[in-house]
Amino acid sequence: MVLAEIVFGIRKISPDQRALRLEQGLASWRRRFADRIYGFSEAATLAYGDIMADAVKLGRPMTVQDGMIAATARVNSGRLATRNVTDVAAAGLERICPWSAK
Repeated sequence: MVLAEIVFGIRKISPDQRALRLEQGLASWRRRFADRIYGFSEAATLAYGDIMADAVKLGRPMTVQDGMIAATARVNSGRLATRNVTDVAAAGLERICPWSAK
């Protein structure tokens, strides 16, 4: 999901000169983190159903995208890095806000 959103953002501004620079940066980032880029697997789809149902039951529904990212993090034993830490609280994952000062 995250990769898809980045690619979409770059494609929206093409053929702007920034798009070429961003494409190159993305290619570098993908090589650097290749072993940590996870697809939306069958296990993630099952976790997604649990996460989304739990969120609704708690009165804290989340977007499809947030649910998919949370499910992918859950099945890969990851932490969830997001600016919207409250939006994904119902997923029950450790959350990190990279924009917050520690």
